[in-house]
Amino acid sequence: MKNYTFKEIREFISKTLFDEKIILKKDSNYPKISIITPSYNQAQFLERTILSVLNQNYPNIEYIIIDGGSMDRSVDIIKKYEKYLAYWVSEKDKGQAEAINKGFSKCTGEIIAWQNSDDIYLPGVFKQIAKIYNTKKYEIIMGDIALISKDDIPIRTLRYAPWPKLGLKYVGMSMANQSAFWTKKLYLECGSMNENLDFAFDMDFFYRLLIKAKRIKHIPRLFGCFRIHPEAKSNDIAHYLKENEIVNEMHGFVRKNLLLKYIEKMMRAFYCIINGNILYLISPQKDAEKNR
Repeated sequence: MKNYTFKEIREFISKTLFDEKIILKKDSNYPKISIITPSYNQAQFLERTILSVLNQNYPNIEYIIIDGGSMDRSVDIIKKYEKYLAYWVSEKDKGQAEAINKGFSKCTGEIIAWQNSDDIYLPGVFKQIAKIYNTKKYEIIMGDIALISKDDIPIRTLRYAPWPKLGLKYVGMSMANQSAFWTKKLYLECGSMNENLDFAFDMDFFYRLLIKAKRIKHIPRLFGCFRIHPEAKSNDIAHYLKENEIVNEMHGFVRKNLLLKYIEKMMRAFYCIINGNILYLISPQKDAEKNR
């Protein structure tokens, strides 16, 4: 998988690049990948998300969109691509966690993931996931992410490591849905999203995944992008931190041990060095900007 410049990425999510015959044929020689997009009033970004999935040109994709009854142009955008969707609905729900659960209840793929309606995948990711999965039936395959602006301008990168369970328990978020994939079998074993959580349901879910998983693979490459913009739900910092504390207590996370944090930081630094991501250690901003 090559390194893509952000100029190429903007091209990738701005127009239809996929071959309709490949998307519709469903070649069973490739493991089926199911992607869920929960959506609510994100019309300004939704089409870019959809194109980041379809433009993968992956021969066995199952794409499902669960819209929460958007009042903007979201439904019109979804209808534009409904020919390539396995399922979609627009109806009121209780929030993002419920929407994701509804989507996963419909999916039939061997490998599954969700991508938010304001975030994107990077080119070539699905085929790399399939190739890695076919070499060894990993239960979780994850990469790194870049933070981007509302105009797709890179802000900084977030580099993860091959010990996400350790990181999540002692340091903080160590994987992201924008760049993580897991098996449907593992999902069924660990259970669905906690619909009582609005913000930290992903942290709770990922930890349950990581507890069950025995085969985890991290690829030190950018797989997806998390978008920073004024309407983003993550801007509600107070609510976000409150729910984080709830999940910390729920799983017994130890986040105040400075020695463990230091050890993990040094381990991650060494991992970045051996994988050629030294610039990230100097400046995550420059690490992203190098691809402008």
